[in-house]
Order: sequence, then structure tokens, then C-alpha cells
Amino acid sequence: MREDILAASLRVFQDEGALRFTTGRVAEAAGVSVGSLYQYFPNKHALAHALHEQAVQGMLAEAHRLLADETLSHRMRLRVLARTFFRSEAEEMAAMGAVLRDAELLLHNDPAAGRRYQEEILTALERYVCEGCGTGPSERTRRCARLIALTLEGVGKSAAEGDWGADDVDQYADACADMLAGYIGLA
Repeated sequence: MREDILAASLRVFQDEGALRFTTGRVAEAAGVSVGSLYQYFPNKHALAHALHEQAVQGMLAEAHRLLADETLSHRMRLRVLARTFFRSEAEEMAAMGAVLRDAELLLHNDPAAGRRYQEEILTALERYVCEGCGTGPSERTRRCARLIALTLEGVGKSAAEGDWGADDVDQYADACADMLAGYIGLA
């Protein structure tokens, strides 16, 4: 039932926007009573957080998979990661547009969760950089991991907010990945 409620939440966000997003509308879309919804989510803020967490966890799982793909060179792993992230961001914005901006009204950042996700991706990126450079953890590998995360996040957000076509998104993703790989020294 939790997954059905989350799916209904996403539909309500997409169809009606964050400003009209209510537990009553979500319960109706999910085909459950508001009381049943409250057994899983105490309020609409909890629903918004759960949707956000679901998306973040999905992207983290995909990042882990891509960074560990030994069939690809380290440079190509970074290219595929950048393309995947940029496309995901652009597709979300195209599908939901202003609703995502409205959703910020409901998402009061959970600093502990944000730090946990940030640390998880930075740890994975540092491990990837160490492997790609044949070195152990160091201040430089941590800096490189952070640079990858910040660059992909910043340019990915621009790709999502801009009116870029798929080819532009891929070209910027490849350029970012190649630039980062060159700086880091990845083959």
C-alpha cells in the first residue's frame, strides 16, 4: 500500500502541482482512505520527503552500479554517469516543470539525510578515483570526488532548467566527464 500511495502522490504532483497537493487528493488517487494514508505518512510533507528520498536512492543505486562497471574504462564510466544524471535531471524537469520548483515549498531539507546521501556518493566517487588513479585515499582524491559531484550537480541542474535538447545534454555530459577525467588523470 505504501508504494501505491507514493505512486499516487507522484501523479497528484504531476497533474495538480505542489500547491494543490493534499493528503485528501493523494488518498483519493491511491484509492484509500485518508486514515489509511496517515498510517504510512503523517502529513503531506512526509509524502514529499518520501518521494524525494525514493528518487535520490534510485539515482544513488544507479551511480554505484555505473561506477563499478568494470566492462568500461574509468573515463567511460564517468561519461555514462554524467549522461545518466543529466538525462534524469532534464527528463524530470520536462515531465514536471514548475511542479518541481513548487515542491520546494513542501520539502524542508532534512540536513541529516542530505549529509548522509552526500557522504555516500562522495565515498563512492573517492573509491572510484582511487581505483582509476591506482592510489589510496588522500586529500587529493577527496577533492577530486567532491569536484566530480559539484560539477555534475551544477551543470546537470543547468541542463534541467535550460531548454536543452537530448544531443546538447549528452554533449555537455561528455564534455564535463572528459574535463574531469583529464584533471583527475583517468584513462
